[in-house]
Amino acid sequence: MGADGAFRTAVDAWYMPIPSTGRARMAAVQSFCSTLFDRFKAAQAAMPHATYSAILATTR
Repeated sequence: MGADGAFRTAVDAWYMPIPSTGRARMAAVQSFCSTLFDRFKAAQAAMPHATYSAILATTR
């Protein structure tokens, strides 16, 4: 790799270590779960109370 950080050869690019994807995966899961929870809350708020109570009664 050159002084400016650019790759000199294809070999330099090939042997460049791949950063860990653990944190990126964790952030993606958090984002997905947060979005899912927000949509659930919105759907729950839009549902009539009687319907929501009936659903809860059948799941207990």
